[in-house]
Amino acid sequence: MNEATSDNEATSDSQAAGGKEAAGRTATARSAEAGFEPPPLRLTPTLRDIVRYAGAAGDFYEMHYDLDFARRLGHPELSLHGLYKAALLGRLVSEWAGDAGRLTSLSVRYRGMDVRDRELTCAARVESADGGRVELTIRTENAEGEATTVGTAVVTLDPPAGA
Repeated sequence: MNEATSDNEATSDSQAAGGKEAAGRTATARSAEAGFEPPPLRLTPTLRDIVRYAGAAGDFYEMHYDLDFARRLGHPELSLHGLYKAALLGRLVSEWAGDAGRLTSLSVRYRGMDVRDRELTCAARVESADGGRVELTIRTENAEGEATTVGTAVVTLDPPAGA
């Protein structure tokens, strides 16, 4: 999924490579080895992204779009939805799996807030691979490099053609 909006310059590595798939972006037997880290997804979510997610999810809690309300709660800025961050992690893993497999499990725990207009990095690391089952650790990091959402994902790789 290569997505960029006029106010959100989120780009995937394939866009940065001129529209061609960047090395390591799609799962292969080699990239499914323990220790491999798919290229991270870096983006800067905006108010528009928050509102779009709220509309799609039906989650209109004011701390996500009303700055005065968020500040009354003690937050300095508008907070990203936790499930939005989970969806971004799912996007990272699904893009890495590509046509070679599918995301079959995703579990996250929220460790901190992320806010609009600040860089957010989604990252993953292959922890184990057994046959066609690949287990990854996943995380979002704020601009300071602190893990704000952590979890696990499982990808089931399809057997190679002709196997």
